Amino acid sequence: MVVAMGVLLLAAAGVVSVWTLAGWWTGTATGFVNPVLAIRDGEPWTGAHTAAAVLVGIIVLVVIVVAIVIAARRGRDRSPADRAAAKMGTGSSIKPLLPAALRKRHERMGIPAQFVGITVGHTVTGSVPVRASYEDTVTVIAGPRRNKSASIVTPNILAAPGPLLATSVKPDILADTLPVRAAAGTVYIFDPQRLASAYRGHDCWWNPLAGVRTVEDASNLAAVFAAATYGAEGDKDPFFPQTGRTLMSRYLFAAAVAGEYLPTVTAWLGREDDPKPIEILDANGYPHIAAEIESMQQMTERTRSGVFAYAREALSFLSSESVREWVQPHEDGHPEFDPQQLVTAPSDTLYLFSEEGPGSAGPLIAALTRAVLTAAENTARQEPSGRLQKPFMAILDEAGNICRIPDLPDKYTTYGSRGIIVITILQTQEQGEQVWGVTGFGKLWASSTVRVFGGGNASNTFLRDLSELIGDYEYTERTVSTHDGKRSVNRSRKSERIMDVSDLASLALGRMVVFASGCRPALVRSIPWWKDKQMAKLNQTAAATAAANRTDDADAA
Repeated sequence: MVVAMGVLLLAAAGVVSVWTLAGWWTGTATGFVNPVLAIRDGEPWTGAHTAAAVLVGIIVLVVIVVAIVIAARRGRDRSPADRAAAKMGTGSSIKPLLPAALRKRHERMGIPAQFVGITVGHTVTGSVPVRASYEDTVTVIAGPRRNKSASIVTPNILAAPGPLLATSVKPDILADTLPVRAAAGTVYIFDPQRLASAYRGHDCWWNPLAGVRTVEDASNLAAVFAAATYGAEGDKDPFFPQTGRTLMSRYLFAAAVAGEYLPTVTAWLGREDDPKPIEILDANGYPHIAAEIESMQQMTERTRSGVFAYAREALSFLSSESVREWVQPHEDGHPEFDPQQLVTAPSDTLYLFSEEGPGSAGPLIAALTRAVLTAAENTARQEPSGRLQKPFMAILDEAGNICRIPDLPDKYTTYGSRGIIVITILQTQEQGEQVWGVTGFGKLWASSTVRVFGGGNASNTFLRDLSELIGDYEYTERTVSTHDGKRSVNRSRKSERIMDVSDLASLALGRMVVFASGCRPALVRSIPWWKDKQMAKLNQTAAATAAANRTDDADAA
């Protein structure tokens, strides 16, 4: 309607301007010519008038064609859910997510203006950028093939304001982001299953036992390996899981004390009566821990077999020779990765890759991610403000498959205030419950200051909860009735659900619903990074810088 009115006004203005243009061309007028007066005074229609009319007609026709093309493109880009956008969060109701508020917030944090926040998308109404701040923690739930990599993962890697960790099952993110991150700082790639074979120049290895200094450290590492292997164990008999984790943690601690590497632990577990870990602990002043191992080795055969089997399965990812190469000194001379060095560097990057399913290196990915997050926490504690000087960002793509960190929900509430910005990406609510249990996932979701639903498969219960959070809209219904020749008008207030379960279940590709603390839920359009001019320019500049650096290196050689 607005476009049609604009075209009509333009056409009317064009008709009025014919006499003025003709007067200018013939030199009979220098200003505006009133067509009504010209016709009344009998001004003749000349060839100049015809030429002016043709010109105006062509201009109006071009404008009409352009308007039709724009309207058609907008129509193709609209989805059935877009009708709900105007009833949801816009303008001041989502102010904390908009550019002006973020600039002020980041300025108080001392973050340079070129870092604009965590990219989420653009509002459907008004196409205003929607971003989270560098104090937020974000959880995204979106099914497969919902453009998560293009619209969430890649743009936030490109625009990270400081050091960065990113997990993925797809190495194609390297093609889009590596030039930018390599221009910003040192890049490390931890890829035990060699998914990114084309990028071997950035490989590193990591010793999980290097950070084990206490029994508590060993217990935390064992918990990660167990969670990554078994998920949330729910109502199962707790004896074997608890005892198996205890056994694994004591063996991990013994190996760390001896300066051994992770494969040594699997060798000890393979011989249920191996005295070596007991001897190491006795010799180094830990007789009480040695006694724990000895008591577990002396269990009845059936019980002992179950406990050891649990621990061996949690470390079964080490059965692959290629995986073992990444947890001990590498024969190719690749550097050892130090989590502390990453989080204190200005703009270094760690990429972690693993496949999902059987044979996955997911337990290692989860353990290394947790080690980095722990290093970031420890560094933040040493700052007078309790916050990292530069925000550290961790983008945990496919977290439910390859990055199962058991205590992540407990940490979410404090990460943002410490300058640790975590974006956890899951495919479904059920996937989160499988990893952390119903209570754990609920805590993660509730602790996220920005929550994003990007469509895909989801349970009716979850969609119903989202629908209730989006809420209802009220409207006035007007009814007219006639009785005994008298006309009466009745008005009543009614309400309807803005987006019901079916709307959310059929959410179109490229649409997301954003729930943020202190804001109304907003319908957002996801923008692939290559359609974002700022991101595309950043990528081109970094690629040119990287190419120049390679040329300089070649000349120096």
